[in-house]
Amino acid sequence: MNPTAGLSLEERNSSISSDQCFVLPDPSFNTVMDRHTTNLVTAIINGLCSPFAVVANFLVVFVIARNGGLHSPSNLLLASLASSDFLVGLLVQPCYIVFRLQENILHFVPCLFRVIYSESFWVCYGVSFLTLSAISFERYIALRLHLRYKELVTTQRVLKLVVSLWVLEITLTSLEWIWKSGHLRKIHAFLLLICLLATFGTHIKIFWILRRHQRQINSFSHMPPKRNLQRQTRLAVNVSYIVVIYITCNIPVLLIMAYLFAGGHLDNFNICSWTETIAFLNSSINPIICCWRNRGIRKAVSAKISEECFFLLDPEFHNVQYRYSTNFATSIISAIFSPVAVTANFVVLYVIFRAAWLRDPSNLLLACLAACDMLIGVIVQPSYVSFRLSENRDHFVPCFVRIIYSTSFFICYGVSFLTLNSISCERYIALTIHLRYKAIVTKRRLLLVAAVIWVLNASLTCLQFAGINDIVRTIHLTIWFVCLFTSGLLQFKIVGIVRKHHDQIRRQEHQFNLNANSYRRQLKLATSIAYIVGIYIFLNLPVLVVTTYHQIVRGNLSTLNYYSWAETVALLNSSLNPFICCWRSRNIRKAIFKLVATWITSEQNLTTVLPSIGSTKDSGCFHLPDPKFDEFYHRRTANLVTAAMNAILSPFAVAANFLIVFIIYKTSSLHSPSNLLLACLSISDIFVGLVLQPSYVAYRLLENQHGFVPCSVRMLYSTGFYVCYGVSFMTLCTIGCERLLALLYHLRYLQIVSQDRVMKVVSLLWFVNISLTFLQWAYNYTFRTIHLGLWVTSLLIAVATQCRIIPIIRHHQRQIRNLNQTHWRGRQMQIKLAINIASILGVYFVLNLPVLVITISHQVASKQITSYNLYSWAETVVFINSSVNPLVCLWRVKSIRNEITGLRIWKRLQLARHRFKKRQDAWGDTSR
Repeated sequence: MNPTAGLSLEERNSSISSDQCFVLPDPSFNTVMDRHTTNLVTAIINGLCSPFAVVANFLVVFVIARNGGLHSPSNLLLASLASSDFLVGLLVQPCYIVFRLQENILHFVPCLFRVIYSESFWVCYGVSFLTLSAISFERYIALRLHLRYKELVTTQRVLKLVVSLWVLEITLTSLEWIWKSGHLRKIHAFLLLICLLATFGTHIKIFWILRRHQRQINSFSHMPPKRNLQRQTRLAVNVSYIVVIYITCNIPVLLIMAYLFAGGHLDNFNICSWTETIAFLNSSINPIICCWRNRGIRKAVSAKISEECFFLLDPEFHNVQYRYSTNFATSIISAIFSPVAVTANFVVLYVIFRAAWLRDPSNLLLACLAACDMLIGVIVQPSYVSFRLSENRDHFVPCFVRIIYSTSFFICYGVSFLTLNSISCERYIALTIHLRYKAIVTKRRLLLVAAVIWVLNASLTCLQFAGINDIVRTIHLTIWFVCLFTSGLLQFKIVGIVRKHHDQIRRQEHQFNLNANSYRRQLKLATSIAYIVGIYIFLNLPVLVVTTYHQIVRGNLSTLNYYSWAETVALLNSSLNPFICCWRSRNIRKAIFKLVATWITSEQNLTTVLPSIGSTKDSGCFHLPDPKFDEFYHRRTANLVTAAMNAILSPFAVAANFLIVFIIYKTSSLHSPSNLLLACLSISDIFVGLVLQPSYVAYRLLENQHGFVPCSVRMLYSTGFYVCYGVSFMTLCTIGCERLLALLYHLRYLQIVSQDRVMKVVSLLWFVNISLTFLQWAYNYTFRTIHLGLWVTSLLIAVATQCRIIPIIRHHQRQIRNLNQTHWRGRQMQIKLAINIASILGVYFVLNLPVLVITISHQVASKQITSYNLYSWAETVVFINSSVNPLVCLWRVKSIRNEITGLRIWKRLQLARHRFKKRQDAWGDTSR
């Protein structure tokens, strides 16, 4: 007799997946709490990387497929690899995200979903491993038998091989479920391991062939080299980059699989989550390496971008002067509200996922909306600011910025509209058929709906790249209108239901009817959702109307300022939504107040006796170390003196660094790579003076006054410190490398170091430091160690580059003295710039080394320090650097100094001084 015969479909699924799920191993759902934080962090990382993997790999496949000149065997194999990476971003990573979130929320994942994730994982990674082996063998044949290469390796044979690889992987993976045998999975893993070893062995042989060819080329340097062999050698080197990074990212997950199949046991499944996430990151890295190392693909991508920037409309850069002020104003508004959107929505998400009693269906949909709004603050608003400022400065915006902004905008706002519609439908069902509500609306179904919403919008947005952008965009915008109309209609019906049943609920309350209380709660939730929907429609309708009128109806807009203001108003909604959730949802508000209560205590608790402070309040503040408030009286004087110093220097740091940034931004002649990096350093110093030093002053004064500092102040100070100083250290390292390149490759300097590349590096520095700082919230000291390790590495590289620069300067100064000076004028300028940078680096190194040494020894090496006064003085010395840096820039960089002295305000002051002196002389003459 079948033991599950009397069970419902959902119960059957639960019983199957809880006991066994075909050949899948036991996921140990009873130990989910041990990996709750890891699940959340890795899900966020994959959520950020998945869209990039989809877009970037689709771009590589699209370029190779559309360009006949790229249909070589090696490029076709790269296209197969990009296709598997595309599916990883489109299918595997979203499945991983839903898997981990379901595990966190439900402490269970249905068997069907586990099968989908496992199937897609094995197919995609099996194809990747086999394709990588095929690429390696193809390169080996090209070098070993280069005269017969075109005869042996043809395009048709490669296409047949690619199809065979996909069929083989799908067959092997499917047979595992048909025969329900774990042996087939072990054979599959063993095959992948053999492919990896074969790839590694092939590249060792390729390495020896390359060395032999290099020796031959060097020994016959008087003879012209064979172009074909040189090209094949270059291709082999390019493939080696892909293989090395692929092996680095994927060998951890393969070793873990082999260990588990060999009968090993893991005490903690966190290692599986991290190794899988590292393997998934490779899908985002591969297309970057392809474009970097493969000149043909890079040229095709650049040509496509420079021609039309894919499906995007003409932004009319020739009319930028008419929207200059609008661009600037909307950029400032978006820049101000972006951190608010990220922080507020992160708090809502954090509270919902941390509190089990908040994981009801309506709150899960609100969490989906908050996740979308957080992505708007992380990606859409920063890319909007970059778009508008680039448009103002250069009258041009790079295609990749436009693609990031447009793609993220359509994905996030599509998800917002559909999620809002789902929330309205959920509330309508709760009111109309409230007795069957729990049977119809379950957590699993809502999570499935959320996953479908994200996949649908990502797919529709990516389909715009396929050349059918008008059709797809029309479908996309039509769905938005339908969702908005449906949400509005449902809210009108909900309002009618609320009014109709209001009197009934009052009568039932007097009769102590329990159903009345439940129904009243549903009505209150419906009213709260109505506020969110109403404000959402009010703020998002303008951008929807403008976009549809201009891009679908092809109407003519008198000015594109309509876009700027409509988009900015729509982006503001991401900052308002979390506040409305807190205002209208009592449960979320209570949970947030409970969270804030661990940070900010009441005034009564602040004035309690010192022993109770030491025993209760320093119990913990996320990942921050114990500040030992019970010993604060030993550092009263140091706290007071350092707080006074920072309060005095903070306004000067803000004003002086703002002046540097303003001058560099406004003066086009100062837009050199070195000055742009100095501007990045000044921006981080502005934030030091604007955020970090005031929070330090508040920290020390609160510590002196109450013997305690609220967690919110400590978190603000710590987060600002790690972001700003991480950017400073890495920018300083970049400045040192830029100066070394200018001296070593001065003839190719302008070709290697361009403004666009510098801006990309600057954006990457900020992104890396913000990501690493926020990852410290995962209660994992690993990220703090990585962050501090990057600081030390950056400082060592900066010192090493300066040590390398000094001999070059001395050598070239001797050459300049011996040769004609006019011939070396450009060289002299680069040397002078290098000396200027060396001055900044020297001052920075002297002022920042103490706090770096103290932080590493105390927080990473876990060594005791005699007094926390060391922290106070070391941090204050570091903050002084933010006030010293602009002075060093003015002292050493003549061009910046000249521009500042040429400002109108100085001329007016000089004129006023001259007039005052004249009047004094006139008064002196009359008195005589």
